[in-house]
Amino acid sequence: MDWKLKSVAKKSTLSGNDFKSGENVISFIYKADKGEWLRADLSVEEESQFPEKEQAIARWENQVPDGEEKQDISHIDSTESLFSSFYDNPEIQKRYEEDVDTLKMLLALHLERKKILKSIPASNEENQREVIHKATKQTFSVPVRDLTPQGIEKFMELSDGFID
Repeated sequence: MDWKLKSVAKKSTLSGNDFKSGENVISFIYKADKGEWLRADLSVEEESQFPEKEQAIARWENQVPDGEEKQDISHIDSTESLFSSFYDNPEIQKRYEEDVDTLKMLLALHLERKKILKSIPASNEENQREVIHKATKQTFSVPVRDLTPQGIEKFMELSDGFID
């Protein structure tokens, strides 16, 4: 199974204005009132106006692709940015720990498969493993959970708003 982040929306979630080719866009993942995880794409100028900004579990930057040939590269860059953003706000991460841990674990496996992350042998922490981002040499502690059909189903439910 191969996952790709959904492409940047054609319009801003906040204002409804169209994004232009090459424009920088800020993306957030946040929990909606009904409990589902949603993605919001905003122009850089709108970021400070986004009411759920402080409650977002992830924030990353995208660029609206110029053409089809750049699409695959931008998906990988965005997936890397999404994964690393899960480590930016520990307070919010703790509030939604179970969901965030599931997302971290499965995105890390995906990025390892793409040869972007590499597992580091023998972490001393129980239920954690270390991975290193090959390009930046940054290390991340990734939760280890049993990979069950229910766990995969939960990941698919959690990520429905932002992963194809």
